[in-house]
Amino acid sequence: MPSERPDIDLLVEGLDSGRRAEALGRLFLLAPLPVDLVPMELGRREIVQRALEEGEILYAA
Repeated sequence: MPSERPDIDLLVEGLDSGRRAEALGRLFLLAPLPVDLVPMELGRREIVQRALEEGEILYAA
């Protein structure tokens, strides 16, 4: 069931669990809403596909 509270969902690729935890900590302090970091390799296929088709790349290394 989707949450009624707004949040920010970010699909990420190539972050190990330590870097993901560090990023979440920083986002917790900076973002105006709660943030979920979803590893691409663990995300539901339909969500990953929609993000790839409709999403916006915020940073690429």
